[in-house]
Amino acid sequence: MMEKLELGDDRVQGEALFEFTFPFQARSKAPSFVTPVRRRPIVWEDPERGDLSRARAERLAAKVRGAERALYGCGSWRRRIDERSAVDFALLNELFKNQDGFHASTYMALRGETLHLGPVWDFDISTGNSDYGPSRRLQGWMLRERDWAERLYRDRRFTRRMAARWRELRRTGLQRRVLRTVDRSRGELRGAVTRNFRRWPVLDQRIWPNPVARGSYRAELGFLRGWLKRRIAWIDRNVGRL
Repeated sequence: MMEKLELGDDRVQGEALFEFTFPFQARSKAPSFVTPVRRRPIVWEDPERGDLSRARAERLAAKVRGAERALYGCGSWRRRIDERSAVDFALLNELFKNQDGFHASTYMALRGETLHLGPVWDFDISTGNSDYGPSRRLQGWMLRERDWAERLYRDRRFTRRMAARWRELRRTGLQRRVLRTVDRSRGELRGAVTRNFRRWPVLDQRIWPNPVARGSYRAELGFLRGWLKRRIAWIDRNVGRL
């Protein structure tokens, strides 16, 4: 039904791919190790732990641990975490108000000595599709109190780069491209939508974590487009005060 994230020349570039997640999810997934400061589990995604020698696994894990120590200590975290990927990763999670951002399904690829955040993944609890946590409100910053992100947000150079990147994206048509993607997907999914709701007639049912049942596919699309416009406008007004 779905491809998993994995390393490859035409997939994710890097020596290793990790997932930053909740303890209870790590226990139900693959082997993991724990970071030294925040004690967050890091799941071995690709290669899997069983495919690594003990020495290689320790070497790779040490780079992740070193990145967290640099982020929470006095070392230069930019030698350990790629700033450009972190800026884009944070902005994408903020734009869609992704409830799982820096909680779970947070992937990072190790390239040499540096962690690159991404690819983004798992946005089902986002864009107003939530009745709990910070994601239930359109306003506000999603990641400000999350492990790792809250340290990045204390770095004024980092937040200035986030603001500059956001303004660059706005100048080059971010809102137009996002809404065009929604409209294009609506056309591509037309037949599938009909079959889906014939098989699972849930449009009038509130299903967790949906805050409400809007009654029709057209109403859901209208809400999504409106939510995105309002969220973009909120970030426009507040990105300089991150």
